[in-house]
Amino acid sequence: MATLTLTKTGALLNLMGRVFDNHGQIDCGVLCGSDTGTYPVGTVVVLTEQPGLLPFQGWSGACSGTAPTCTVVMSGNKSVTARFALLFAESSPPPTAPSVAPPAQWTSRLDAPRATGNVTVNGAATGGVGRAPATIAVPDGRGEVRVQGVLATASGPGTWRFERTGGASAVRLKVLEGEVSLVTPEAIVFRLRGQPGERVAFAIVRQP
Repeated sequence: MATLTLTKTGALLNLMGRVFDNHGQIDCGVLCGSDTGTYPVGTVVVLTEQPGLLPFQGWSGACSGTAPTCTVVMSGNKSVTARFALLFAESSPPPTAPSVAPPAQWTSRLDAPRATGNVTVNGAATGGVGRAPATIAVPDGRGEVRVQGVLATASGPGTWRFERTGGASAVRLKVLEGEVSLVTPEAIVFRLRGQPGERVAFAIVRQP
């Protein structure tokens, strides 16, 4: 068995904001500063934050980024910190602050028996993924963005799907590694043999 320890920081002395998992073991809301869950090794745990009145600032530890969900593959004991803003910490942006387009949101889903994997964006780990859709943050800036997936566990063939769900810029997708069954400007699907260590990769190219 493996233990996942969740800690909440900020958020008016941890009294506001909620984080829960998809297995009913972790549910840390009002008056909760930390919680734990115990799962069989290899379990894919999806944590979801609900900021309430106070904004969510991001994940750290076994998760990273600012997406509402994060995915952890329980290969051993893990720790995750969810950071919420302090009350009244938000201030109006300065008048000269440039407008920045929000990053594109992509979902990753493995459709293969007992499949889990890991995703990196430009070499930076975004967390583990499994059969449940997991959100990964992909920068929507200039140049190519490389997304790579590595299959950690599986017991048979299947597919690995990446799908774009946000972002203001038009993009095209370029296959870098793996066998592809579908490519559109908004999605790419790879065929998997189901062998641990199998790799898929593609580049997101912003259109002028």
